[in-house]
Amino acid sequence: MRPHIPSFAVCLTASALLAACTQRIPPPCPHGGLLQDAASLTAFRDGPGRDITDIQFKAGFSKINGTCEYLTEESKMTMSFQVVFDIEPGPTAETAQIKIPYFVAIVKKGQEFFNKPGLKNTFTAIATLPESHAKFRYEDAIIDVSLPLNDEIRASEIEVIFGFQLTEEQLLYNRASIPR
Repeated sequence: MRPHIPSFAVCLTASALLAACTQRIPPPCPHGGLLQDAASLTAFRDGPGRDITDIQFKAGFSKINGTCEYLTEESKMTMSFQVVFDIEPGPTAETAQIKIPYFVAIVKKGQEFFNKPGLKNTFTAIATLPESHAKFRYEDAIIDVSLPLNDEIRASEIEVIFGFQLTEEQLLYNRASIPR
């Protein structure tokens, strides 16, 4: 004998399934990556020396965790990121805290940065050096980036690029150090 299912429950279940089928599925979160020339940071002490004995610290990206949320009624997307750095104090590390400037930029896939305000944001992580001056990992605070979506900026056509906000000298140092 089959169990009796009230017709109201069948209608309610069918209505819920139909409503789920008609909802829009948001596009996936944008892909991200590192800008090769800005993927590492070597900070030297003040003065003319630029060899290994003059390094205050080196930093590199270890991991980037991210999520996104589409707010269709506002035509925007909010992305949240947490950047994790590997930091190696150098022989001239003097202060207990170091500042690590980095950026998050929105670009069209395979193209240059958008030339619009707010699509490149800079942040400064402040890490405390361990007393041992040993290499360590630092997780920065979670950051949120909001992006308006329109005909010019579509979620499916963008990438998120990360890098260190370098001085011209640091950029030239990286370019000389990166095998091409």
